[in-house]
Amino acid sequence: MATYGKWTYHWWGYDRKFTHKQANSYISELNAAAGGAGIATGIFAELPPIAGVAGMATGYWTLLASRVDAHNGKKGVLVSITWALVFSVESL
Repeated sequence: MATYGKWTYHWWGYDRKFTHKQANSYISELNAAAGGAGIATGIFAELPPIAGVAGMATGYWTLLASRVDAHNGKKGVLVSITWALVFSVESL
């Protein structure tokens, strides 16, 4: 069962409940990580394997941030992420 403010680990992956305020902070962290990965993509453009991984990280973190933002109501969100990095975001 997910708890507020702490990642809970399961056999299938992990999840966490975020309050509205915590979700806003998480969105900022994800956007900052995506920005850093975007910069790395440009820096390592001549090394396709590194640029490819950085580009995928940019897209993943940006998409996760947008889903958290879209579902972040007054009560917050539940974020679940499997070990295969498939995520689910639900409004609370």
